Amino acid sequence: MIERLVELLDFPDADYWSDVGCVEARSIIDADPQLVLCEVESQWRSWTEPRQEHLAYILGEGPHPLEKEVLLEMARSSDPGVAMSAREALRGISGNEA
Repeated sequence: MIERLVELLDFPDADYWSDVGCVEARSIIDADPQLVLCEVESQWRSWTEPRQEHLAYILGEGPHPLEKEVLLEMARSSDPGVAMSAREALRGISGNEA
C-alpha cells in the first residue's frame, strides 16, 4: 500500500496528478487510514520536497486524527513549500486555526 502511495505522490504536477493521481492516493489512505498514516508518519520526513507537498495536498480530507498530526508537523517544516502546503491543508480542517 505505502509503495503505491509513494508512486502516486511522485507523479509530476500535471493533469494526471490532479485528475487521477491525487484521487487514487487519497483512496489508498481511506482504505486503511490507521495503517497507512502510521507508515506515512514514520517516513514523510525522509521524502523529497515534491512528494511531501503532494502528501500535504491530499491530507486533511479524512477524519483520522493522524492526518492533522502529520500536517501540523509538516507545517513546521524548514522547507517553505512543504510548510505552506501543510498550512493550506490545515485551513481546510474545521475548527483549525493554522
